[in-house]
Amino acid sequence: MLTIFVLSNARSGTTFLSGIFKKNVKDCTCRHEPYLDPLNYTLFGKPIYFNTVGNDEKLRPYLARKKKRIESFKTSAYFEANHAFLKSANRLAVDYFPDMKLIHLVRNPLKVAKSISNRETLVNKYHFPLRYYRADDGNAYFRWSLTGKESIYKNFDPQKLTLFQHYVIEWIEIENRAIHLLEEFSMHEKCFTIQVSKELNSKSVIKEMMNFLGLETYNNDIVLDCRKNLNPKTTNITKQDEKEFQEVIQELPANYLKIFKEEECYSSLRIFNK
Repeated sequence: MLTIFVLSNARSGTTFLSGIFKKNVKDCTCRHEPYLDPLNYTLFGKPIYFNTVGNDEKLRPYLARKKKRIESFKTSAYFEANHAFLKSANRLAVDYFPDMKLIHLVRNPLKVAKSISNRETLVNKYHFPLRYYRADDGNAYFRWSLTGKESIYKNFDPQKLTLFQHYVIEWIEIENRAIHLLEEFSMHEKCFTIQVSKELNSKSVIKEMMNFLGLETYNNDIVLDCRKNLNPKTTNITKQDEKEFQEVIQELPANYLKIFKEEECYSSLRIFNK
């Protein structure tokens, strides 16, 4: 079975891309974040913590069960667009899915960070159930984000970070994980990159992606009439957001920013050249 995962931050078009696969690809099991399938772990929550602290003994059973569930499907392809992948499985995924192919979604970090912070504020305002989980260290963590204990956060005083800045740092960490995975396991040739939102809304780019992945579509005319996971609050980038973004960039060691100047997929993000 051809297995396809998405390399992505949150709020980067995974819902829309999942819809594209469902409406266009033949003989493919398509999943976004598989909450309704208890045998197919979403990899949110505790697996993120286990990955952060390097507790592979507890993390591997999640991936083993996920692999078993995926193999139980009788279609010729399995696709999952889930931003938990790089948060929980970036180090170990190749052990379980050595022949996987990848789609890398790249969206402007300011828009990502603002959209996620708006979403988290809303989730907390309405006391969304199970939004926090209790980890082995006794602390509570937001289920869908990094823990803040990752090495990259050690460059900052957590008490001085805004929620927006926390997610700027998360975006940078996740993109570094994406490139590291591609380089360490020589998977650049198995990965198709899409710039969000321009290329994600292009029928020609989506058709090119389907050909790259070797997928058969229902017809030649790609259907893009798919649901988007929109925020109730519009994602507007302010001068304050831009200032806070630059504050993060200025404090980070150069090794975290290296990929944005060297990798072609980030060439449109001119903000890193300022």
